[in-house]
Amino acid sequence: MLDLNNSHVFWVFPIKKDDQKRVRLIAKKLHSDGIERLDPIEIRNDLVSSLNSIIDSAFSFYYEKPSGEKDSLTPMVRKAANSIVNTVKKAIHLVIQRVFKKMSLKDLSGMAAYLDSMAISEATEDSQAYLGFPLNDELKQHLDDLMNAISESTHIKQYSDKISPFFHDVVRESTLHYYHKPMKLVSVKGFAKKAADLGIETTEKGILKLVKYLLREISHEDIKGLPEQIELVALTLDLPYEVCTSKFIEDKPEFQDLSV
Repeated sequence: MLDLNNSHVFWVFPIKKDDQKRVRLIAKKLHSDGIERLDPIEIRNDLVSSLNSIIDSAFSFYYEKPSGEKDSLTPMVRKAANSIVNTVKKAIHLVIQRVFKKMSLKDLSGMAAYLDSMAISEATEDSQAYLGFPLNDELKQHLDDLMNAISESTHIKQYSDKISPFFHDVVRESTLHYYHKPMKLVSVKGFAKKAADLGIETTEKGILKLVKYLLREISHEDIKGLPEQIELVALTLDLPYEVCTSKFIEDKPEFQDLSV
């Protein structure tokens, strides 16, 4: 069972183990001796490639896979939802290109360390890798209240007022950890910064629009299994390092023998 009273609860999605390893290798290269000999274009392309793959994993986990397993939406609603998702996905990939286009090795170093800290797993070679951020106490309480309401109710109207605010908070918290915090680590300014900010604003509005749109179409039958499914995204892990930090993690247990 998910222990929401545990202080180490992370909101996650699964990523490819290879992407976790690639990000770790990039972070190690950028925090080792001889950084000045590295090719910034090659490092930048490697990190962008990993990020794009991670983004695709997020969309697959949060949207594409669930909609394929059980789709109670009408074809018209699903078409509209797909359109919103495609727009959001393109906007995120475009933001990545704009942010990393001319990033220096110094900025890449901070960004790689931050991303590496978010790529988490248990300390075994074959464990599932995730990307995530820690849930604050307020969000954990909101999640606990919502899960209890769903479990104890028979109709979505009994807890519908709790669903939208919770997911809105999750989206905004995600934007904070996935965009605003790492953007403070880099020196992207001017048109590139404004364009990236606009892209993220479009992304956030698109996701919130999708949440609102889908909540109008679902029933208690569609959502009553959420308390069990939430254990896949609200993960309890006791990690020996800080998540969502630009401070390079010297010894990551699951990668102790990973060479540069």
